[in-house]
Amino acid sequence: MLLLFVPLSVICALFFYVEAMKSAMKAKRWAFAAALVGPFVWPLFRVERRMLWRRNAGTSAVVWAA
Repeated sequence: MLLLFVPLSVICALFFYVEAMKSAMKAKRWAFAAALVGPFVWPLFRVERRMLWRRNAGTSAVVWAA
């Protein structure tokens, strides 16, 4: 179990660090959270990114998704 958890945590930490940098979020915080709980931090990350985007774009912004 531990042999699977450690590499998965490292991979998740790197992934969330890069994604947080791309989204202008606090990258170290998300990398640390992913290192602790692994991929289970994904829903929290998505919600935080969406809230940040909504805060910057405003609630009345129109989004044309392709």
